[in-house]
Amino acid sequence: MSFEESMRQLAAKLAERRKHVTTEEAAKMSLVVPLLQVLGFDASDPLEVVPEFGAEWTKPAEKIDYALMLGDKPAIFIEAKAPETALANHDAQLAKYFNSTPEVKFAVITNGIQYRFFSDLEERNILDKKPFFEFDACNFTDSDIDVMSRFRKEVFNAEELVKYAEELVYLSALKSCFEALLRDPSDDLVKLAVRSAQLVEGNLTGKIVERFRPLVKQSLSAAILAIVGRSFEVISPDVESPSGTTPDESLKGLEPDPTPKSNFFDLGLSRSEFQSRATSRKPSAMVTPDGKSISASSWKDFGIAVVQWLGLHSTLPPLPFGAKKFQLSNTGASYLLNESPNHASRPMTTFAKVAVGSATLYLDTNRSTVDWLTGMAILIAACGEDPARFRVELRETADDGNA
Repeated sequence: MSFEESMRQLAAKLAERRKHVTTEEAAKMSLVVPLLQVLGFDASDPLEVVPEFGAEWTKPAEKIDYALMLGDKPAIFIEAKAPETALANHDAQLAKYFNSTPEVKFAVITNGIQYRFFSDLEERNILDKKPFFEFDACNFTDSDIDVMSRFRKEVFNAEELVKYAEELVYLSALKSCFEALLRDPSDDLVKLAVRSAQLVEGNLTGKIVERFRPLVKQSLSAAILAIVGRSFEVISPDVESPSGTTPDESLKGLEPDPTPKSNFFDLGLSRSEFQSRATSRKPSAMVTPDGKSISASSWKDFGIAVVQWLGLHSTLPPLPFGAKKFQLSNTGASYLLNESPNHASRPMTTFAKVAVGSATLYLDTNRSTVDWLTGMAILIAACGEDPARFRVELRETADDGNA
């Protein structure tokens, strides 16, 4: 079994166990230790995992919950807390252990589900104030799995991991910068775009910058859409399903994929992966980028939740929103999202009303589930958000045939 498969199986188990875990000790045994085992550490071997680790600097009552050992030296400290504990309140405790043990380069604090990974990237032997990586053991992306795989015992390399942690910090900062620029392009970015495109000769005055700012913002969204569309092997999300089927109905009769499925997947996947993950399944919730779970008993409800979240936390693209408008295909002007229940030249066959602030928008639901999920991912990207940060939580049982 691959590491990814092991992590996804563990996620399903932890999602069930967390309902019954209320104490710190229970969290250690039922939630933390199973993850250590997936990472290749034998919690029953004191040469690999030392519980209640103490050192020369500690008082008798001051011990770290776990020290993961490589050779005869500790490599990672782990401090565990009870479920529902606000981990940020205990960073100082973790820093005390870490700062007094120079040979340890990584420290983790967890409540069994959320994990905060720290190092000393800013000042040697001083725990950073912010984690370089945060991980939810029940709700993670493929990129999260890649990060976690580097902490497996068989490949652990402290020196290389420190470099990688630095890159994660840099990437996160740059990503936040680009997200801000997508929402509100700076003067410098507007000038760079206008000059690079050779649209204006001479001095770019403030009036010219303000004229081009919304155009730069729109063109950036369109460019991202084109790139995302190619990565999704786009078959236009605006092509309606045969016989007017809804996203939920379109999956009826499909044979299940024999590949084991996790109860979670993110929207940063390809069309073929959507087909594999969503076949004969229905959602139970949409998990937002900030980790909140919004109930969604159907794919239509899921799409509504996505649009409402984007309307509240981001900036929706110019409407109507459809493939032809953003030059993703030449299949015709049918829209995924509009201010009226109409396509360019005909009414929408089936649609959902979406309340966004004081406005009512219309979401076309007459499409297959794969096209529906692909359309949601493209819409998210058009808002300057990362589709991989939006998660589908599936029902425990397979599709029962009801919408």
